[in-house]
Amino acid sequence: MINSELEEMREVSLEKARKHLRSVGRDPGRLEGYVDLLGLDADKKTLDAAISLLDHPLSDELIEVMIPLIAYPNEGIRCFVFSRIAITLKHKGTDFYVRCLQEPKFRDKSQPIYRLYRYGGESAVPAVAKRLRQILNTRKASPYHYHNGETELTHCLDFLHRYRDRKEVLPVLNRMIEKWEILSDKEVYWITDQLEYFDHIDLRRGPHCMPAVVKFVDSDHPVFEACENGDVVELRKILQSGVSVYSNDTDRNPVGLAIKNGHLEILKLLVEFGLNLERPTHGFHEFPIIKALSLEKWDIANHILNQGIDINRRDQYGRSIFKIVCWGFAPADWVARMIEMGADVNDKFRGETPIFSAVRGEATAVMELLTAHGADVNAIDNDGDSPLICAARGGKSKSASWLIEHGADLRHCQYRDRDALYWARENKHPEVEALFMRALDRK
Repeated sequence: MINSELEEMREVSLEKARKHLRSVGRDPGRLEGYVDLLGLDADKKTLDAAISLLDHPLSDELIEVMIPLIAYPNEGIRCFVFSRIAITLKHKGTDFYVRCLQEPKFRDKSQPIYRLYRYGGESAVPAVAKRLRQILNTRKASPYHYHNGETELTHCLDFLHRYRDRKEVLPVLNRMIEKWEILSDKEVYWITDQLEYFDHIDLRRGPHCMPAVVKFVDSDHPVFEACENGDVVELRKILQSGVSVYSNDTDRNPVGLAIKNGHLEILKLLVEFGLNLERPTHGFHEFPIIKALSLEKWDIANHILNQGIDINRRDQYGRSIFKIVCWGFAPADWVARMIEMGADVNDKFRGETPIFSAVRGEATAVMELLTAHGADVNAIDNDGDSPLICAARGGKSKSASWLIEHGADLRHCQYRDRDALYWARENKHPEVEALFMRALDRK
């Protein structure tokens, strides 16, 4: 059933492409009739139509014609072209992937890195090493591309490690240690593993080099009791002995215990010994400010915000602090304060803006604030969903009612005419369905 639906959707898409090519005077049934449209000066819609009608696999001649399009101004076209060529080349496309790395306008370089990581040979080492230096120097990478937390940087490192001996890997590790603050959690743990493998001297330093490098202690270590009881004197002694302020334990970690028990002085001491309030507290990516707000520890949350943390900082999956807060983790006045601090009300994660979070949490006061500062109630995510469709699918009647009152588009469809009303019926949310029916009757 699913395959037939996909085939039907593809045929609809192809028919649109044929119709567009006819409108510009080309015969979509003859390859030579539109292949000359594959140029940097073509408009996006025409390019999209022409590329979608090309057969698999692409010929060598077509690949040569299409390769310059990895410099096309529109990122969607660049990635579309890359995927079509990559499918044809499969395991033998090393030169093409290297060329993508060297093209400044090919912004999503995580795609060629991923394929080099899987299929590339030693000849690609110089290009990957250059890309790694670019990432470390500018942090212009695609750090949240992979669901398992791997990043473009970790794939570069894994690739180099495959072909380089320790003399050539160690300088890279040392550079990463110098710049550990710009790294995601996954990248920090990658360094830890590699330093242990190389028996690196930094494993024998204190927590000031790079906190995550220091060995995590067992869950019954006295450091946890000191944090739980608010014993500042004892905790100082423990930290001075070289124990890390970080822990990879979800339930028992120094920062989490300090916040949970409202021990502000303990939190300040942890910061003194290397804790970064902008980083998640452990491997499960819980920001200190989120924990403080969710536990209603207002004095601690106030202290953290007063440190000037970056509200738009993302976890390794790409979610910003502000987007998480908008789910309803904090009263609206805290959200307003974050907006004043520079939070981006239109920040996108897979196309979703913070208003999607507020809709899921049914935080209508937050939705009010976001729209007052320019958020779009009809924003569209990467799947074609609007906030209203999101509310309908989840049965969020409070959010749906608010969105309808504030001008949300009732008739917006994802694909195949699937609008908000369709999803309310499909997921059996009669209260939301009734809301839509009343709203449609008024129009």
